[in-house]
Amino acid sequence: MGLSEAEIAEIRSGKPFPSWRFIPWVLDHLGYELMRRPPPPEPEQAVVDPNELEPEARAKWDKEQKLKAAAAAKKAKELELEAAAKAEREKKRQELEAAGAPASELAALDSDPEDVKVDDLSIDELVLGVDEETGKAPSVGGFILLGFP
Repeated sequence: MGLSEAEIAEIRSGKPFPSWRFIPWVLDHLGYELMRRPPPPEPEQAVVDPNELEPEARAKWDKEQKLKAAAAAKKAKELELEAAAKAEREKKRQELEAAGAPASELAALDSDPEDVKVDDLSIDELVLGVDEETGKAPSVGGFILLGFP
Protein backbone atom coordinates (compact mmCIF):
# COMPACT_ATOMS: atom_id res chain seq x y z
CA MET A 1 0.00 0.00 0.00
CA GLY A 2 1.39 3.36 -0.90
CA LEU A 3 1.12 6.43 -3.02
CA SER A 4 0.45 6.42 -6.74
CA GLU A 5 3.09 7.69 -9.14
CA ALA A 6 1.15 10.94 -9.62
CA GLU A 7 1.00 11.55 -5.85
CA ILE A 8 4.71 10.91 -5.45
CA ALA A 9 5.44 13.34 -8.29
CA GLU A 10 3.28 16.01 -6.59
CA ILE A 11 5.12 15.59 -3.28
CA ARG A 12 8.52 15.74 -5.01
CA SER A 13 7.48 18.94 -6.79
CA GLY A 14 6.80 20.56 -3.39
CA LYS A 15 3.01 20.54 -3.37
CA PRO A 16 1.47 20.19 0.10
CA PHE A 17 0.34 16.75 1.23
CA PRO A 18 -2.66 16.87 3.59
CA SER A 19 -2.30 14.90 6.78
CA TRP A 20 -5.73 13.21 6.45
CA ARG A 21 -4.29 11.23 3.55
CA PHE A 22 -2.15 9.31 6.07
CA ILE A 23 -5.27 7.76 7.62
CA PRO A 24 -5.16 4.57 5.46
CA TRP A 25 -1.56 3.97 6.60
CA VAL A 26 -2.56 4.47 10.25
CA LEU A 27 -5.52 2.12 9.87
CA ASP A 28 -3.30 -0.50 8.25
CA HIS A 29 -0.76 -0.13 11.06
CA LEU A 30 -3.54 -0.61 13.64
CA GLY A 31 -4.50 -3.87 11.93
CA TYR A 32 -7.72 -2.82 10.21
CA GLU A 33 -8.50 -4.38 6.86
CA LEU A 34 -8.63 -1.95 3.95
CA MET A 35 -10.40 -2.27 0.63
CA ARG A 36 -10.80 -0.31 -2.57
CA ARG A 37 -13.57 2.30 -2.34
CA PRO A 38 -16.67 0.82 -4.01
CA PRO A 39 -18.12 2.76 -6.93
CA PRO A 40 -21.17 4.91 -6.20
CA PRO A 41 -24.50 3.21 -6.87
CA GLU A 42 -25.86 3.72 -10.35
CA PRO A 43 -29.01 5.81 -10.55
CA GLU A 44 -32.12 3.73 -11.02
CA GLN A 45 -33.48 3.90 -14.52
CA ALA A 46 -37.18 3.89 -15.14
CA VAL A 47 -38.49 0.80 -16.87
CA VAL A 48 -39.32 1.71 -20.45
CA ASP A 49 -42.04 -0.04 -22.38
CA PRO A 50 -40.79 0.07 -25.99
CA ASN A 51 -44.32 -0.25 -27.35
CA GLU A 52 -45.30 3.10 -25.81
CA LEU A 53 -42.42 5.06 -27.37
CA GLU A 54 -42.66 7.40 -30.32
CA PRO A 55 -41.11 6.03 -33.55
CA GLU A 56 -37.92 8.15 -33.20
CA ALA A 57 -37.50 7.26 -29.53
CA ARG A 58 -38.21 3.61 -30.35
CA ALA A 59 -35.47 3.59 -32.99
CA LYS A 60 -33.02 5.13 -30.49
CA TRP A 61 -34.04 2.58 -27.82
CA ASP A 62 -33.60 -0.31 -30.29
CA LYS A 63 -30.15 0.99 -31.22
CA GLU A 64 -29.13 1.21 -27.54
CA GLN A 65 -30.36 -2.32 -26.92
CA LYS A 66 -28.34 -3.63 -29.89
CA LEU A 67 -25.21 -1.88 -28.60
CA LYS A 68 -25.72 -3.36 -25.13
CA ALA A 69 -26.21 -6.83 -26.60
CA ALA A 70 -23.09 -6.47 -28.76
CA ALA A 71 -21.01 -5.36 -25.76
CA ALA A 72 -22.27 -8.29 -23.69
CA ALA A 73 -21.50 -10.72 -26.54
CA LYS A 74 -17.99 -9.27 -26.91
CA LYS A 75 -17.32 -9.63 -23.19
CA ALA A 76 -18.62 -13.21 -23.21
CA LYS A 77 -16.35 -14.03 -26.16
CA GLU A 78 -13.33 -12.53 -24.35
CA LEU A 79 -14.11 -14.59 -21.24
CA GLU A 80 -14.48 -17.71 -23.38
CA LEU A 81 -11.10 -17.10 -25.08
CA GLU A 82 -9.46 -16.47 -21.71
CA ALA A 83 -10.90 -19.69 -20.28
CA ALA A 84 -9.71 -21.62 -23.36
CA ALA A 85 -6.19 -20.19 -22.98
CA LYS A 86 -6.08 -21.17 -19.29
CA ALA A 87 -7.30 -24.66 -20.14
CA GLU A 88 -4.59 -24.96 -22.80
CA ARG A 89 -1.90 -23.87 -20.31
CA GLU A 90 -3.17 -26.40 -17.77
CA LYS A 91 -3.14 -29.15 -20.39
CA LYS A 92 0.42 -28.25 -21.39
CA ARG A 93 1.43 -28.20 -17.73
CA GLN A 94 0.02 -31.69 -17.18
CA GLU A 95 1.85 -32.98 -20.26
CA LEU A 96 5.14 -31.51 -19.03
CA GLU A 97 4.61 -32.97 -15.55
CA ALA A 98 3.95 -36.39 -17.07
CA ALA A 99 7.11 -36.08 -19.18
CA GLY A 100 9.15 -35.18 -16.08
CA ALA A 101 9.98 -31.63 -17.14
CA PRO A 102 12.16 -29.52 -14.83
CA ALA A 103 10.50 -27.17 -12.36
CA SER A 104 11.72 -24.10 -14.27
CA GLU A 105 9.59 -25.02 -17.30
CA LEU A 106 6.55 -25.59 -15.08
CA ALA A 107 7.11 -22.26 -13.35
CA ALA A 108 7.23 -20.53 -16.72
CA LEU A 109 3.72 -21.79 -17.42
CA ASP A 110 2.44 -20.57 -14.07
CA SER A 111 3.79 -17.05 -14.48
CA ASP A 112 1.52 -15.76 -17.21
CA PRO A 113 2.19 -12.02 -17.71
CA GLU A 114 -1.47 -11.40 -18.55
CA ASP A 115 -2.58 -12.67 -15.13
CA VAL A 116 -0.42 -10.18 -13.20
CA LYS A 117 -2.10 -6.77 -13.19
CA VAL A 118 -1.00 -4.11 -10.73
CA ASP A 119 -3.20 -1.05 -10.43
CA ASP A 120 -1.73 2.34 -9.61
CA LEU A 121 -4.22 2.93 -6.83
CA SER A 122 -4.55 6.36 -5.25
CA ILE A 123 -4.55 6.42 -1.45
CA ASP A 124 -7.90 8.25 -1.68
CA GLU A 125 -9.40 5.01 -3.01
CA LEU A 126 -8.62 3.05 0.19
CA VAL A 127 -11.34 2.77 2.82
CA LEU A 128 -12.03 0.56 5.81
CA GLY A 129 -12.90 -2.99 4.88
CA VAL A 130 -16.49 -4.09 5.44
CA ASP A 131 -17.15 -6.98 7.83
CA GLU A 132 -18.69 -9.87 5.86
CA GLU A 133 -21.04 -10.87 8.68
CA THR A 134 -22.46 -7.47 9.59
CA GLY A 135 -21.94 -5.62 6.30
CA LYS A 136 -20.58 -2.61 8.20
CA ALA A 137 -17.14 -1.07 8.62
CA PRO A 138 -15.64 -1.40 12.12
CA SER A 139 -15.55 1.53 14.51
CA VAL A 140 -12.09 3.09 14.68
CA GLY A 141 -10.52 4.87 17.61
CA GLY A 142 -7.33 5.10 19.59
CA PHE A 143 -5.28 7.56 17.59
CA ILE A 144 -4.98 11.33 17.20
CA LEU A 145 -4.07 12.80 13.84
CA LEU A 146 -2.28 16.15 13.90
CA GLY A 147 -1.53 18.15 10.79
CA PHE A 148 1.95 19.03 9.66
CA PRO A 149 3.23 22.11 7.84
